[in-house]
Amino acid sequence: MKIDKSLTNLGFVKCRSEHGVYVKSGGEDIMMLCLYVDDLLLTGNNEAKVNEFKKNLMDEFEMTDLGELSYFLGIEFKKCSEGIVLTQQKYANDILHRFNMQHCNSAETPAEAGLWLDRDSEEDLVDATEFRRIVGALRYLCNTRPGFQCWSD
Repeated sequence: MKIDKSLTNLGFVKCRSEHGVYVKSGGEDIMMLCLYVDDLLLTGNNEAKVNEFKKNLMDEFEMTDLGELSYFLGIEFKKCSEGIVLTQQKYANDILHRFNMQHCNSAETPAEAGLWLDRDSEEDLVDATEFRRIVGALRYLCNTRPGFQCWSD
């Protein structure tokens, strides 16, 4: 992959445990880059070096700098007085709208424990592809849920 080779040529090391994460460190400076398909997140402790690297990336690849982080891979990042709040409210609402469920009733427990369901022979069959999309979106929502609300420097 062209980006892998370019990043390693620039001194980045690919993280062993996270496929799309690259780290470059030297002295007191550190830069981290997270790449997922066509989304890229870049951060570091030296703003001048981060900006220089962004310029180099923009010279090499067609890309747009969206500025300060606000939304990445379904997670919203909002500044607060204590630091940063992570939330997936927008992503959850997007799922509801995508599958036309924004007017469904909410429930603390989505199904009664021990409930036995029978198939209604008069019901239309479920679209298997749509079902997989819903389950995939919900799995992503549950598996990416931030384990903390707010942190600061």
